[in-house]
Parts: sequence; C-alpha cells; structure tokens
Amino acid sequence: MIEVHPGRLGNVIHGAPVVGPEALPDLTALPVVVSVARSGPRELIRTAMSAMGFRETRDYVCAA
Repeated sequence: MIEVHPGRLGNVIHGAPVVGPEALPDLTALPVVVSVARSGPRELIRTAMSAMGFRETRDYVCAA
C-alpha cells in the first residue's frame, strides 16, 4: 500500500506493507489500485504516475 501520511508509513494493513510513493518503481510487476476520494489529489497522483512511466488502465486504475 502506498501512502503519503507519515504516521501510516511502516505499518502493515491487511497483510500489505505501507510504503511511500518512492517505492512505486519497485512495484511495477504488481497491479496498482489508486484509491483517493477527491479529484484534485487524484489528478496529482495521475500526473506523478505518468512521470514515473505508469500508464492508466495498463499499469494502474483509479478506484475511488
């Protein structure tokens, strides 16, 4: 699980380790589901994912 809240980093939620966005390039073999309730932050995530070489619907989906 990718998280930006510093208090959640390092935890494990439902068996998934909580890591920061810098870990995304190492997760390219896994499906990525983006879950962000607000459209503004979701667009920021889409921009950042694109800059890292991820393509929406091929490499990740937005689910919220």
